[in-house]
Amino acid sequence: MLIFLFGVDNFRSLEKLSDLKNKYLEKNGSGTDLSVLDYGEGASAENLSTAFSAQGLFSTKRLVIVKNSMLKGSTEVQKGILTLLKANPDTEKDADTIVIFYENGSFLKQPKDKNLHLLKELLLPIGR
Repeated sequence: MLIFLFGVDNFRSLEKLSDLKNKYLEKNGSGTDLSVLDYGEGASAENLSTAFSAQGLFSTKRLVIVKNSMLKGSTEVQKGILTLLKANPDTEKDADTIVIFYENGSFLKQPKDKNLHLLKELLLPIGR
């Protein structure tokens, strides 16, 4: 399952992210199957690959929170994430794997030349 949280109201987006994370932890215990990757702080596409492939000892469910991959992630990182998602096409429909893309900001305020490969591939087809 893919969830996208972004927009000009960062407070509410972050609040919703926290709410989703807390509900997940309530239902799934220890948090060993929880990964938080912040591309504003240098995470790589390999980190996401590791998070996807990690299997919990007691749980088949996992929550992967991907922060700032579209606004702060490099073109290479965005293409790596796309490659990973395309290699795992069932992720979108998989109820056991929840991937939350959180962006601290709005795409509307980005310069025209900003490379938003992830946005173009994942979000724009939804509106078509």
